[in-house]
Amino acid sequence: AWSPTGDRLTFVSNRSGSPQIYVTPAVADAQPTRLTFQGNYNQSPAWSPQGDKIVFTGRDERLIYDLFLVDVETRSIDAHIRRLRMKLGPARRHIETIVGLGYRFVK
Repeated sequence: AWSPTGDRLTFVSNRSGSPQIYVTPAVADAQPTRLTFQGNYNQSPAWSPQGDKIVFTGRDERLIYDLFLVDVETRSIDAHIRRLRMKLGPARRHIETIVGLGYRFVK
């Protein structure tokens, strides 16, 4: 997924052995930075409207899927990754709101 400003790209790769979230500048020969180190099945990254955070689905150590949020700049997973609750949109067809953060991600 492209960042809102178009200067960075986030993607999923299993180069570490399990699907993890990476971000890279949108320039030739840029080295990607791994953002997630927890969980063993992180998928579907999407940028916040401000471009400072990425929300993604993941499976935790208890094998439960949930939404998670990571701060792109600090990459400090322990301090900045948060489990989120989601509110389903009409007819439960899409995620409408991430409760308590003021973000609106629609997929």
